Amino acid sequence: MKRACVAAILAALLLPGLIVAEAQFPYRISKPRAMFGIMEGGAIWYRLINPAATDTDAVHSAYPASALQDTSFAFTAAEDSTLTAGSAYVGYYEVSFSRLVSVTVSAPSVAHAAIAADSVWIYGTNMMGAAISDIYVTDADTPASIAGSKAFASIDSIVIARQDSAGVLVSVGRGLKVGLPMTVPMYTVLGSWQDGTQANLSDTTVGIDATDIEKNTIYNDATPWDGSTDYDFLIWIPPFGDVGGTTKWQ
Repeated sequence: MKRACVAAILAALLLPGLIVAEAQFPYRISKPRAMFGIMEGGAIWYRLINPAATDTDAVHSAYPASALQDTSFAFTAAEDSTLTAGSAYVGYYEVSFSRLVSVTVSAPSVAHAAIAADSVWIYGTNMMGAAISDIYVTDADTPASIAGSKAFASIDSIVIARQDSAGVLVSVGRGLKVGLPMTVPMYTVLGSWQDGTQANLSDTTVGIDATDIEKNTIYNDATPWDGSTDYDFLIWIPPFGDVGGTTKWQ
């Protein structure tokens, strides 16, 4: 309900501008992939082309832990590209595709008691090229898939804290949410489409952060990414002078 109210208010504020824009540049409204209003206090079309399905081990199926020390592994170029399978555009401008990373801890050949209460770290960059890391906390004696909180445009390495057995394995996969190309302080999605067909706005979930671009994410709850569907979102950007902000296309 709150999302619908916010969307209605924002649409009312932006509607006059949208009507003028449609009259002058009708293709910008009828074809969501076209650019509209890349400006402070404006709106953008954000298009995701064929984002790959969420999984638990597509990036790497099983890194072995160590019972003696923390271990680290470097991701290959192929593993890096597997995470970010898909393309992202702001209008006609292609931006870096970023995505949450999932980590799965298992003990297929040893007792679950071999899993220690500790952490796994992923290192890489966000879509601005800045170095970032995400921490995944493991619970003792508990196999689990752990969702990340930051969208990576590239991944460099993984560090696995010492476990109680070398039989503990860690898999890396594509997380649920895809990164947004800007920071936003609140829910500002005005519309969404799937393969050109308008979708229910209430199915769009976003993660928001006014400062860290990698914490701004988006996902469609009703139609999960499947590697063959295009998604479009009309998103309002508040004036940066009021909230501070970062965009990938600047």
